[in-house]
Amino acid sequence: MRELDDPRVGRVLAALLAMQRQSWEQGVTGHALLDLGLDQQAVLLADAAVTRRPGTSPEAQAFHLLAYAALRRAG
Repeated sequence: MRELDDPRVGRVLAALLAMQRQSWEQGVTGHALLDLGLDQQAVLLADAAVTRRPGTSPEAQAFHLLAYAALRRAG
């Protein structure tokens, strides 16, 4: 993917993954990883999100959907 050849993308991803995120930022990050074709990283991010937010809150449900999407694409 051409975007991944840009060194700025790598720096942005490194900074994004190194920082703490709000729940909505976690979801946006996961979708960005999927859009970039980084399915394995999206799976890891979704797994961490589901582990951190168990339950039936809207946030937890969104993370479960992200995890499902990431696993389907990676799988």
